[in-house]
Amino acid sequence: MLNEISQYLAARKEQYALRVVIKCIEEYKLEVDFPPENLKKQLEQLEKVKTEKKKPVVVPANKRTRASNSNGGPMPPAKAGSMPSFFI
Repeated sequence: MLNEISQYLAARKEQYALRVVIKCIEEYKLEVDFPPENLKKQLEQLEKVKTEKKKPVVVPANKRTRASNSNGGPMPPAKAGSMPSFFI
């Protein structure tokens, strides 16, 4: 699974880089010297692969429960009147 995530992130970085390069070529009117067609094709292929391999990524839950809580519910609220004796 970690390998799939790293491949996904690498593909996203490559897509971003291709978009930036294409934008720069168009912005600075460099199409004659650097035709962006091949870059656009490569970007389309990466996006196509992304949609074909689209799988849900499992993210661990952020909510933690106490180990002693056997029913699996959320942590019980703190007791209002209990303060350690060293604060008194």
